Amino acid sequence: MTLPLVISGGEPSGIAPEIIAAAWRHYRHSDIAFAVIGDTKLFCERGKIPTKTITDCQQVGDSFADYLPVFAHPTASRVEAGKPNAANSESVISAISLGVAMCHQGTARGLVTAPIDKNILKQTGFAFQGHTDFLQSLDEQHLNRPVKSVMMLASPELRCVPATVHVSLREAITQLNGTLIRETVLCAHDALRNYWGITTPRIALSGLNPHAGESGQMGDEENRIILPAIQALRKQHPNLALSDPLPADSLFTPFMRDRYDAFIAMTHDQALIPIKTLYFDQAVNITLGLSFVRTSPDHGTAYDLAGTDRANPSSMIAAIAEAWRMSNR
Repeated sequence: MTLPLVISGGEPSGIAPEIIAAAWRHYRHSDIAFAVIGDTKLFCERGKIPTKTITDCQQVGDSFADYLPVFAHPTASRVEAGKPNAANSESVISAISLGVAMCHQGTARGLVTAPIDKNILKQTGFAFQGHTDFLQSLDEQHLNRPVKSVMMLASPELRCVPATVHVSLREAITQLNGTLIRETVLCAHDALRNYWGITTPRIALSGLNPHAGESGQMGDEENRIILPAIQALRKQHPNLALSDPLPADSLFTPFMRDRYDAFIAMTHDQALIPIKTLYFDQAVNITLGLSFVRTSPDHGTAYDLAGTDRANPSSMIAAIAEAWRMSNR
């Protein structure tokens, strides 16, 4: 039997039940199959689809066309659409942990994570910025060694990688250094080769300041941090195809998107604004550097749409397709 993907159920009060149900309708008669870790009754009622509780991934193939297979992971408290309840945070977190364990055990081919609400989780002691660093921590526990993970937002036409992620702009500037840039570039380069089959990836890097500092007139981070890191990488890895620091305001034009295979930005918004503007319903969040495949939709819990049947499932559908494609490689 072909191994299925596994989906962690995400924030139950958000749109996760609806978009996962829509993805099941989309894929139920295809070669792609998955199981969900979550509350079986919730997916049946909110998703308005038949569900079936399973205990083993081998049961997915037998029922996928007729039922959404669910590893029963009930919530601790009643779920109301659009109204998150911190009492259910533990089940949200443990579903992610179980999904990672299944990937490490070889019973699932990859993990797709439904949107979570970090603020709600932090009320119960969740000590991570979000999915990316939590998944890295879980991977390190399973492997018993350090892991460097990197977030990529990808669509068929654009791949963006932020060097700094969920921190304030002030903290992002403090975090930026040569080691961070080096690790981010190498992780992205390896992923482009391994998962996208690009023999010599062409990678563009943004500057930090307006006009990439304009020769030091608008900041010195380009000359002091970013360019030296690029030059060191070129010296250590002569086959790398890297740009010099480029102005972020013109980095994502059609000409540049044709010229480069991926873009590494120095801050979160430099990377996410262009891809969410151009490809909001098509983009997928991918965690690079892990020992297993992980993707997710490129949006949040959308409480205002929960329970209305108006949530667009396109990004979840794309995340599942991308995880399947990556795991095939």
